Amino acid sequence: MPDPATLSFLDPAAGILALSIGLPVLLLFYFLKLRRRPVRVSSSMLWQDAARDLQVNVPWRLIRPSWLLLLQLLILALLAGALARPVLEVRTLPPGRTIIVLDHSASMAAPGPESGTTRLEEAKSRAGDLLRRLADAREARFSIVSSATRPAVRYSDGADAGAAVAAITEIEQTDEPGDPEPLLQLLKAMTAPASRDSEIGDATPVRVVLFSDGGDAERLQRSTATTLTGLGNVEFEFIRIGQPESERPPENASIVALSARRDYDDPSLIRVFCAVEHNADRARSIALKATLLTDSSPAPLDIGAWTLDLPRAAPDAPGRATKSFELIAPAGGLLELRLIASDALASDNAAWMMLESPAPPRIWLVRPDDAAQTAASASLVDAIEAIVGARPRAVSATEYEAASTIDADIVIFDAVRPSRVPPIPTISFGAGLPIPALLVEPIETPRATQVAFWTRSDPLMRGVTFAATIISRPRAIILPDTEAPGAAVREARVIARGSDGPLIAELRDTARRILIAFTLDETNWWKEPSFPVFMANAIEQLAGAANTEGEAGVLTHTGESVDLRSEPTAKDVVVTGPAGFSRRLPPAPSGMIAVGSLPFAGVYSVDGRPAIAASVLDPIESGLATRDTLTIAGRSVATTAVARLAPREIWWWFVLAAAALLAIEWWAFALRMRT
Repeated sequence: MPDPATLSFLDPAAGILALSIGLPVLLLFYFLKLRRRPVRVSSSMLWQDAARDLQVNVPWRLIRPSWLLLLQLLILALLAGALARPVLEVRTLPPGRTIIVLDHSASMAAPGPESGTTRLEEAKSRAGDLLRRLADAREARFSIVSSATRPAVRYSDGADAGAAVAAITEIEQTDEPGDPEPLLQLLKAMTAPASRDSEIGDATPVRVVLFSDGGDAERLQRSTATTLTGLGNVEFEFIRIGQPESERPPENASIVALSARRDYDDPSLIRVFCAVEHNADRARSIALKATLLTDSSPAPLDIGAWTLDLPRAAPDAPGRATKSFELIAPAGGLLELRLIASDALASDNAAWMMLESPAPPRIWLVRPDDAAQTAASASLVDAIEAIVGARPRAVSATEYEAASTIDADIVIFDAVRPSRVPPIPTISFGAGLPIPALLVEPIETPRATQVAFWTRSDPLMRGVTFAATIISRPRAIILPDTEAPGAAVREARVIARGSDGPLIAELRDTARRILIAFTLDETNWWKEPSFPVFMANAIEQLAGAANTEGEAGVLTHTGESVDLRSEPTAKDVVVTGPAGFSRRLPPAPSGMIAVGSLPFAGVYSVDGRPAIAASVLDPIESGLATRDTLTIAGRSVATTAVARLAPREIWWWFVLAAAALLAIEWWAFALRMRT
């Protein structure tokens, strides 16, 4: 049952002190002995009122009750109550703590509807207001979380308002798209009770207050079906930042798609496709310019400039225009597309792609020293040759161990478990890799098996089927724990599974690695059409020559974690980028540098040379739409105000009541003197 509205005081000591001083002073006036000049009169019959008034000159006489005294006591009590800072609280159950979440994704850089500040600055101001209100409450605890592509805890479960305000101030604007799924996973961990058997922990709710424009509602609704199951007693509150949903967002145009593919017959020819959208309710023309920066040119080369006619945006869809063009880039380079426009969001007016050389990836195929040529091994060689246009370099296990350098882009181990892991992507058939806690073990009772299920949506499994695949001697893959302290593997996932355990998996340490729990001689998979399809997907993914956006280069989104390949070095590597970005990374003897996530759109350089380029390319962020209501796990959460989430001070009510009583007291005194 909800508690009724309760009145409490934030500073009762001040009220008690004021009352302890004011009450004796008020009563002293009633005890005070008056000094009057004696006057002779002929009779006292006409001065009975004056005679009664003389009685007050009797010291320490009991005070005679009067309406004036009662009014003055009430006025004094109200003024003392105002000094005690009264607050009115209306809520169901007092939250044990409050988690304040600030959205600092790309759309939060848009200007506010009235002021010139950005949405993020408005969110930080409102969050600071809420924090100060919570800090005045008794036994208040709060946490500060920032959220974009990945959430981060800025202040954890404390009552230090100064440190929490400083944490809010330090949250910077990013160009990352918002991703609610990691945020909700973090909130699930933060709101989990300390003990499942603790009734107190389960009964004490946690309040989560989200400061956001709500533009990621579409992604939120897609992810909550599985993400929010398991959250405990949590009160969700949403404070919309920006204009109301019914109003038009500030005008913005953006590049939302970019892809590039090399011509099959002429690899030096690249065909580029891009899409531009805007959210204005009027048609407009906008200029698009393309440039290419190569190692051989000191300045970007102009590819072309065009004028795009954008139709007016509909209420439920943006105005959209596309552009296709061709360019010659035999050696690759940095392709930049830029809109010549001034609008609400600058970060999405440009997009970049690192075009790579059309040379096919170099592949080493490592087999046992005494391995005989079989139909399965020949099928593997034929598949590689058909995919990359060249036969792989055949290397024995001994030759691999003796090699000081590996001049390859991918190493494929066929029934070989090397003593060292190369710093480049690998594919391993049947023997595994020497990575801590990674095991590829035979099954105790080996029997023929089939692939029970596989992740069909995975890029490695596009067009791959296992309907007739039989594995005569399967093994089981045991993946390492990526959350363990000091874990060498950052990511591990199962792609295909049999009845006895994982059969195909992928993990990442310094590079991407695909593990297959059987050799080709132990299966008939190599006879099926899906085997070369799988190899083509694997080589395409591992070689880095293409991604889902285009086959001619690498397209990186803001917020994405990337690894940078460079020459082996024994000194720190400094990566610089837009908005003053600078990150010093430890030496990389392996040649692979884990740069981490890229928060800003633009070109990132190493030693002054462009190495990575990050683009927004997100129509949800660029649309700048807001939401008044979010749907979270089937619960509809409407936007609210900060004043409704924290105790509301009502001292001015007390002051107004005291002023009203003071007017009544003056009127009563004046009426008495008049009679």
